[in-house]
Amino acid sequence: MCEFLSIRGICDDGGELQARDLDRWHREAPFRRKLVRADGVSLERAAMMAWEAGYFPDVPQPLWDGPDNMHPVSEEMLLAALERELRADYAHVWADHDAEFFA
Repeated sequence: MCEFLSIRGICDDGGELQARDLDRWHREAPFRRKLVRADGVSLERAAMMAWEAGYFPDVPQPLWDGPDNMHPVSEEMLLAALERELRADYAHVWADHDAEFFA
């Protein structure tokens, strides 16, 4: 998701991304684009872009007359997903195997 969102970049007006070290994401590998840029999109728009691209498959399509019909993914959900990706939270991968796999 970080790679996808770095194409347009995210503007960090409130400092939420910098507090999570996402402003240094591009330093982990050569030739990465910066994720946090002054000319990037807002967090709200970035959350919508990520949802439209399929990065939140567990979030259902909003109802037309529902209260969340414009923003099914909140900024907090986006920040949590970005932080999980940054911290490489792969605990769910290891949970699917039994003791024989690890032997």
